[in-house]
Amino acid sequence: MLSLSVCLAAQNSISQYWHKVRTLRSEGIYHANAFDLAMMIPYFIVLFVLAVYGMHRYWLVYDYFAYAKNVPRPRPRSRNGRASLFSSQYSTSAT
Repeated sequence: MLSLSVCLAAQNSISQYWHKVRTLRSEGIYHANAFDLAMMIPYFIVLFVLAVYGMHRYWLVYDYFAYAKNVPRPRPRSRNGRASLFSSQYSTSAT
């Protein structure tokens, strides 16, 4: 019961302090208008898009280094020395 009263007393003093600081600093100093919103909204949209693009680039670099050891083996050569483009069942060369 004592800890509950201490917690409530601390919360009350913190809320009083925050209210005093908030009213002293920002009361009547700044109010957002249409011009401010017209500048800030596109700014934060571009900021978000660039952040997503940066995360995508980091992901590509991570994938590159994570799968760099998984290099595909070269395709087997056909009898005439060239790499076959189609399956052997569709080739027209004589067997």
